[in-house]
Amino acid sequence: MASANLPESLVEDILSRLPVKSLKRFTCVNKSWSTLFQNPGFIAKHHRHFSQKNPTLLVSHRELITKNTVLSSHPVSNDNGSLDLNLETPFFNDDMQELNILGACINGVICLYDRPFLISNQHPNDDLYRIALWNPAIREFKVLPTRHVHCPSHVDYTYEGFGFGYDHKSNDYKVVRIVSFWDDSIVGPDRPPLVEVYTLSTDSWRQIDTVLDASILSDPCKSEIYLNGAYHWLAYRSEQPWPHGDTELIISFDMSNEVFQIIRMPELEDVSGMILKNFSVLNDCLALIFYSAEETVTAKNFDIWMMYEYGVKESWIKQFVVGPLVGIERPLGFAKNGELLLVGNNGRVVLYNFGSGETKNLEVGGLPDSFHALQTIAYVESIVSITSRIVFQN
Repeated sequence: MASANLPESLVEDILSRLPVKSLKRFTCVNKSWSTLFQNPGFIAKHHRHFSQKNPTLLVSHRELITKNTVLSSHPVSNDNGSLDLNLETPFFNDDMQELNILGACINGVICLYDRPFLISNQHPNDDLYRIALWNPAIREFKVLPTRHVHCPSHVDYTYEGFGFGYDHKSNDYKVVRIVSFWDDSIVGPDRPPLVEVYTLSTDSWRQIDTVLDASILSDPCKSEIYLNGAYHWLAYRSEQPWPHGDTELIISFDMSNEVFQIIRMPELEDVSGMILKNFSVLNDCLALIFYSAEETVTAKNFDIWMMYEYGVKESWIKQFVVGPLVGIERPLGFAKNGELLLVGNNGRVVLYNFGSGETKNLEVGGLPDSFHALQTIAYVESIVSITSRIVFQN
């Protein structure tokens, strides 16, 4: 072997800089390399190298013609084109399902949430709410076990929120779900939500005794993010008389301590008309993007607020005003390099550069179905194994 004359540490360093595709080929070259690629220390070193490289954007959308969910990767710093990623799971392309990406790509692993389309007053079917962990680089895919909700016949329930994160203390992946209960004889939620956590190492769900006010409800139509070990949802507190007088806020769930926190929104001044908002991360800070909901507005402005001290309401600062931009429907969030991601009126993804003030279209393969939400996340490949539950070395 050519590597026989090289120090073992140097060989390991060289291998840690190679893409996953090359490492998969090399597993057949040297048995010791195959063992090395499963070492948590090497896995962490390899991921650190690729985290420092130019960001890649993972875009999820549903095609207009085939109705299939397509995920494609796009280097946002150059024009190298895109690579369509095969989900390799037929049930994620069901016409009656809507695929969602929960939060972010964490250590190369993505959480996919398959939500059925429900007609009004239809009771949720637990078997149709499917969640899976996916590492597209090594083609590993794990469907989480089904967890049924048990409640009295006169009580209905709804899935209020899902979240995906990483517990740095235990080196484990977790998925949290919030279930709200409704009594037909009472207006509004009548009991505290049920909070359950799935842990990859045990491959099981468990109920946790954390406190979440029954009047606080997440908004499934709004955005949600993962930041610094906690999952965040845009939510509202239902005041009396319900559902009027709602107070908007942010709720977060710490994946290690398994507790909720309430974060207050910034106070806007001179607000006229209906304002929509998008939740994102910019420079490792919480960010909110406010924009007009008026359909008659042809050129839109986007006010970007950043929370510089986590959890402190007074630290919200209006950092940028982008626009007016013509032909833009709504924001998506920020790319890893800080560019603003937007959706054009034609359904295409648009990148806005703060330095130049210029926009450019990101060519997403296939025609997007505008009825289904586009999603974008920053993607970094890794060799983290889901099935063997090998993550990192502390």
